[in-house]
Amino acid sequence: MNYEEKIKEIQSYYDKKTGELEQIKKEKEKTEEETLVLKKHLENLLIEKKLIDKSCEQARTDGKQAIEDLSNFCMNQIFEDDTKIYLNIGQKDGIPTIEVEIKTTKDGKEVTILPELDGGGINDIISTSIFVGLGILNLDENKSIYVLDEPSKYISKGIYAEKFAEYLQELLHQLGKQVIISTHDESLAEIGDSSFFLEKDSVTGVTDITKMK
Repeated sequence: MNYEEKIKEIQSYYDKKTGELEQIKKEKEKTEEETLVLKKHLENLLIEKKLIDKSCEQARTDGKQAIEDLSNFCMNQIFEDDTKIYLNIGQKDGIPTIEVEIKTTKDGKEVTILPELDGGGINDIISTSIFVGLGILNLDENKSIYVLDEPSKYISKGIYAEKFAEYLQELLHQLGKQVIISTHDESLAEIGDSSFFLEKDSVTGVTDITKMK
């Protein structure tokens, strides 16, 4: 091979590699442009996430206050004291959590009440008021009926059961929603527009239904 052929071979190789380099440059520029677009999109997503997080935080705060107010109103209607409910909202593993704290004043000092010590009656009142409260927050969108199964099963019979029934009746009437309550509580059974007595025959297993009103 003479020098001219060698030079042509080298020139051909050079041209080939130069072409490959130009292609790599173009692909690099395209990748950089796509990266900039993705980076901008990511920045927008992060901004949106912050706005959503802020909105969710505000919604939780507003919802917390609304449910606290409703629960405290319920407690004061029934117990007629300064018992107050506080909802502590937090997060665990990225999932919102809520803890209920009950306080009252004794001898001028605020003390925490353990709901389990009263047999669960306070828990019944709080859970029912919170359940109804959540329904109030999205009342315009929530058209479903309420089904309450023994909402007062741990509330002692007597004045507290009667006051709970009166409070629940007034609250549900204000909501204007259809409510079905399954209960052994006579006070609750009396507040319904219609009531039925169900009795199961222990021998035949047949359930007899009697319309009370």
